Amino acid sequence: MISFSMLQQSTITCYGKIDANGSRYLLGDMNGRLFMLLLERQELMDGSIEVKDLKLELLGEVKYARMILYLEL
Repeated sequence: MISFSMLQQSTITCYGKIDANGSRYLLGDMNGRLFMLLLERQELMDGSIEVKDLKLELLGEVKYARMILYLEL
C-alpha cells in the first residue's frame, strides 16, 4: 500500500469499477500510473453501508490513460 500523498501529487484522468458492489476501483493518472483503490466497507445495523477505510496500491505504469475498462475473464 502507498500513502495518499502520492495520489495528491497528480490528477486522476480516468477510473473504472472492478467489483459490482463498488469496493474496488482502478484509477489512472496523468503521469501514467495505475492504482487500485480499495474501499473497506462495513454494514451498519440499519442496513446502510459505511466506508471504514481507504487503501491505495500502485499497480504499475502504463501509457497515459483516457479510459479504463475492467474485463473479467
